Amino acid sequence: MAYGAPHDALDAGLVTRMDAHATVAARVADAVLAAGARAHTAAQAVAAVAEPLAQSEALAGTMARLAQQAGRVALNASIEAARAGEGGREFAVVADALRQLAADGARAARAAAAAAADARAEVERAAGNAQQAARDMEDARAHAAALAVELASLAADARLAAEDAVV
Repeated sequence: MAYGAPHDALDAGLVTRMDAHATVAARVADAVLAAGARAHTAAQAVAAVAEPLAQSEALAGTMARLAQQAGRVALNASIEAARAGEGGREFAVVADALRQLAADGARAARAAAAAAADARAEVERAAGNAQQAARDMEDARAHAAALAVELASLAADARLAAEDAVV
């Protein structure tokens, strides 16, 4: 059954618009897929930073142990200087300087360990957020792809209906 030129033009315009919308939806799906891949790559890069930070934490622990050992050496040196009496006075000054150096080293090691731990926690949080963004992008891509398929199907149905109407 034919409806006439105005109706046929309306059907053709509708089919054209549906095809265009399906194309746009497919492009959106492709763009979201690419963005998701970039988010996944970013998550991997951020996660790769966590290992050197863990190594920094371990190094800070080593620094703390060395400072503790230097503190023990300083204590032993102070005891020996006291035993030496007047002759150990200069040695006592060196022992005191070593004790102060050990204390400063211990404080620096604690600060380094805390900074590395904080940075590692932030890196892990950022990596988790980037991974979640990649998953969200994949969900959005799937929805956009489904929309593209649905619009293409509707356009095909409208095209068939328009062809049947002409017959």
